[in-house]
Amino acid sequence: MSLRARASCILFVALVSLFSSNFSNAFNITKILSNTSDFGSFNNLLTQTGLAETINSRSSLTILALDNGAVGSLQGKSKDEVQRILMNHVILDYNQSILKNLPNKTTTMTTLLQASGVAQQGQGFLNVTIY
Repeated sequence: MSLRARASCILFVALVSLFSSNFSNAFNITKILSNTSDFGSFNNLLTQTGLAETINSRSSLTILALDNGAVGSLQGKSKDEVQRILMNHVILDYNQSILKNLPNKTTTMTTLLQASGVAQQGQGFLNVTIY
């Protein structure tokens, strides 16, 4: 992922975290994403795969959004495969205060894929290490 993509992703994570914490269950991910052209392709994929509706039904989550350049790597994949990949970009248990106080600077977070019941053999977890 390019530095620009990382910066865009981090900015978007902060925005979604802000929206989800302040408006509990009152956000629309496609509307939020439509305000930033860099995430138009990601937004379209969320709608096409039905994940936008699933995301909107949650009260708290963090999205690791892909900018338009990064979404190109998903071309040619089936709708189900794209859905599974994107589910790994939706973190359900992100908590910034916990991350700041990690004793060994590493933790595992649950993604939407794990919560969906379709994950196999430990899929759907995100290992996070703070440097």
